[in-house]
Amino acid sequence: MCDWVNAAFLIDDLTDGQSGSDAEKTMQAHLDGLAGKPGDRSTIYMMFEDVGRRLRKGFGPNAFARFISSSERYAQAVTREAQLREGNRVLPFEEYVDYRRNTSGVQPCLEFIEYALQFEIPKSLISDARIKILYNFTTDLVAWTNVTTAQMHNVRASAASPSVSLEKGSYRLRASRRILTTSRSRSSSNNVRRSSGANQLGSHETHLAILIVLLALATISSFGAAYYLYITRWAYLDMQSTGDAPSDVSQVGLFDLSVHPGSNLLRVGDGDRFLSYLPHSGFHNQRIALENALVLSRMLNRTLLVPPVRLGNRPLPYMNFTKLQKLVALSGKEGLYHCALVSPQRLIPLECYDYLQYTLVSWHSLMDLSTLQVSQGLIERWNFTNAWLEGLNITEKDVYTVQDSTAYHFRFVDSKAGLSADQKYQESIQINDVAEVSAKLLQLGTLFGSSRLRLRRLENLTLRRDIRRNMTLSNPFLLRIAESVSKAMGDMYLAAHVRTGDGMFNERQQDNVRHIWWRLLRDALGFDDGEILAMEQHLSNINWTAVPLASPTLSPDLPALKVPHPPLPPLPSSFNINHPCRDLSPNPHDSRLSIPLFVSTDIPDPRTHPLIQPFLSIFPCTFFLSDFASELSRMDGLENRYDGLKLKFFLLPFVDAMVAGKARYVVGTEGSTFSAYVQDVLWRTYHGWEIVQRG
Repeated sequence: MCDWVNAAFLIDDLTDGQSGSDAEKTMQAHLDGLAGKPGDRSTIYMMFEDVGRRLRKGFGPNAFARFISSSERYAQAVTREAQLREGNRVLPFEEYVDYRRNTSGVQPCLEFIEYALQFEIPKSLISDARIKILYNFTTDLVAWTNVTTAQMHNVRASAASPSVSLEKGSYRLRASRRILTTSRSRSSSNNVRRSSGANQLGSHETHLAILIVLLALATISSFGAAYYLYITRWAYLDMQSTGDAPSDVSQVGLFDLSVHPGSNLLRVGDGDRFLSYLPHSGFHNQRIALENALVLSRMLNRTLLVPPVRLGNRPLPYMNFTKLQKLVALSGKEGLYHCALVSPQRLIPLECYDYLQYTLVSWHSLMDLSTLQVSQGLIERWNFTNAWLEGLNITEKDVYTVQDSTAYHFRFVDSKAGLSADQKYQESIQINDVAEVSAKLLQLGTLFGSSRLRLRRLENLTLRRDIRRNMTLSNPFLLRIAESVSKAMGDMYLAAHVRTGDGMFNERQQDNVRHIWWRLLRDALGFDDGEILAMEQHLSNINWTAVPLASPTLSPDLPALKVPHPPLPPLPSSFNINHPCRDLSPNPHDSRLSIPLFVSTDIPDPRTHPLIQPFLSIFPCTFFLSDFASELSRMDGLENRYDGLKLKFFLLPFVDAMVAGKARYVVGTEGSTFSAYVQDVLWRTYHGWEIVQRG
């Protein structure tokens, strides 16, 4: 640091006597040396090349980039100062204020805070408007203290209007040569006492200015140190509680988010066009939105900007475009990484309340999208600020926005044939019309909803089918866990997804559970309605409404019937179950009921819940995911490198879906996107059959 300061004083003195062109060469040599770029190999270059090489070892990459950026602004300002001096020009005050911040050399000095304290301030903090105000205030305090001190000292030598020049980090005020000559002759008549008094006053004011500068720098250093201590105040806690991920995790490179998202920006061409959308709601709504975005971007020949998937108990709710755009932009965890170190036994800071409730992972961690990338461009977008778009050379004038005001404002259609008013969507947008948009970025709002894209052309239907095939949960590590659970049930079992938790599912939970129970017995095991009614009437623990005298009305699944799958093989006479169940003896009703049943549900304690009792009574070998603690323990050490959170809690629903998808037959809750995904995509893909298309 001292070497840099000495070298900076040297070029400061040198450029004071140089022309504009010579000052530009000097400052360019200084910049090339600092940055380690090829240069003119002059003494100035070699001196700063040596200093820069040593500084890079102590600076973090982002902090050093900011230091170079501040040095560039300083170099440009010094060059301009020489040009102004050469032309005997004085800037207007309004322009001079901002210009003075750069000529003072204070800003490169402030970057040394991170160097001295050996940490990097997050970009989100650097770009914060309040920090920028503090940054400019500190710069102005130092710079204007120098100016004021210099003026008080030099105004005694001349009352003429000065021009401005830089000298050793402070300003002195120079009048033109003619005025200076006059001033000297006028001042020569002053007595010695008066001159001596002026010099003593100037020395005192100089000392005062130095004190103010030191106090200002101490203030900023204290701020930097306080921030560093703030973000590391729990660093010593829970270090021993962080387990290592299982060995098989590292072998497949699972959830390796150490590579910064967006690194594939290097492959972006000048003529590329992009499509972006705003994600929200739970996983399956995010998945449907991504599926629609993949289809739409391919049809429009645009590179898709893919957001991460948000997992956990804090989904982003839908809002109108303007509100949702702000919400998504603020939904990351930048600047909050210290929250992962907070012990649950300690008082949780306000900013950390939601930190443990959700996490972000790449879609590539869950699904194999490599096949899709062969045919279309995909760039991960973890940052929804306009500043990030600048990396794609996109400015505000390059963006065409389609703003929705409700969740079902727009749908996109590929044909006018048979197009009529839709009761769900307010407006229909022709995809051909959108294809005419020439803007570099097409920014959409929500894209969730399986009927968001109304496709009728064969080539577009085929495209959507191919994309849906690639939306299968296929992470090798999670698949192995699902397979181990499947083997524990003998690889021959039924599955049911019972959703009861919220909204319409809570209101209709009794009807939904009864329909699932009936479908398992009728569609999966082949019992007729009379047999099922008899079993239903003999149940003493039934929880749905008064036992009806007739079978429920079960609507046929028309989209699934359009894509028939091969007939299932006959059930075996016995089942080889490798996991303890309640009763291994044949069920008194029928041997078919001895088949294991895997129930995937959002009910917290399903084995004791009244709604689940009819399943337990009919199927003595009923299992839940929580029954397979040993198989699931392989996930205990899995940690997200993005935010430091344990991933097991967030990944259990995917294992749940995978196990259900591997069943002999699966029945879901009507209207559930989770059920539709398991039945239409996972179950059929895992069995090698054609998927079901809806929408």
